[in-house]
Amino acid sequence: CWFAICLSNPSGVLWQGFEHHWERRALGLVATPHRMGSFANYITNSDFSSSTSSFQVNQTFTPGVNGDYSYPKTYFSVLSDVTIVPQSISIPFQDNSTQDENPNAVSNITSSIQYTIPSGIGPNNIAIVLNGWRIDMACHSSEQPEGDICNSNGVWPYNLELSLSCSVNQNIYACDIQFELARSCDPSCAYGKNLGIDKAFNHVMDYELFVFFDVIYGTNLLVTKLPTIEASKITSEGNEFGSIVAQGSNGYNTGTIALQGFGFNLDPLTDKSIFEGKPGRYMESLTFKTKDVLYSENTGELAFDW
Repeated sequence: CWFAICLSNPSGVLWQGFEHHWERRALGLVATPHRMGSFANYITNSDFSSSTSSFQVNQTFTPGVNGDYSYPKTYFSVLSDVTIVPQSISIPFQDNSTQDENPNAVSNITSSIQYTIPSGIGPNNIAIVLNGWRIDMACHSSEQPEGDICNSNGVWPYNLELSLSCSVNQNIYACDIQFELARSCDPSCAYGKNLGIDKAFNHVMDYELFVFFDVIYGTNLLVTKLPTIEASKITSEGNEFGSIVAQGSNGYNTGTIALQGFGFNLDPLTDKSIFEGKPGRYMESLTFKTKDVLYSENTGELAFDW
């Protein structure tokens, strides 16, 4: 999808998260969960002029197997009077699960990026922030243990995290990219033999991770680091929401929120049922987002929802 924003001295847009839901309902009532397959939600800053900024939103949401439909959302704010340098990095990797009754695969991927701070720009006048992400997934039967086949091109995750950890050293702004994907059998896969169900498991998966990020800087830009937002909730109760008032410095005519990371960790099931333990999960939705609400130039306070 292409968009055009008209305003004075536009620089581009700032990615603020994503919202993906599966829409199909069994019998018209009950949401249909799926494995997590290939996924994408990112923005490409493309073209600027004195009054218009054009950009492209890229979205992918796949169930790994079978079909469904979705109306993904991408959240963003508009930036003016700063310099934006879009960057990206791609990292192919493969995981190999344990080969026991409860197979488990954990991938920890790290990489580094750095940018030379331009002359006249201080350490608080520059930031590297996420502009979205994409992961391609595929299972190949030829790579599975002998006698096993692929069940899909998706996974049952229980942990997913992507973050930038940044620091300034003299005139270098450097960030470590950290990505973790942990997966296992879903409950019926892990315990299906007890129920007469034998579901195949992808012991080997191939991935390519794409991380999109923007280098943003300017003499009229002041970057304020905020603490990580953490929330706990029973997944069947839906998404967790909140509002925060962040304190910056007064005298700036606008304020906005950027993301340097997101993630979820699904705790072990503890209901003492046959599903006790830490299996992977089917997913009905995947959402991490922020939204600017109100900024005060006099006080430097920004209210935002998450």
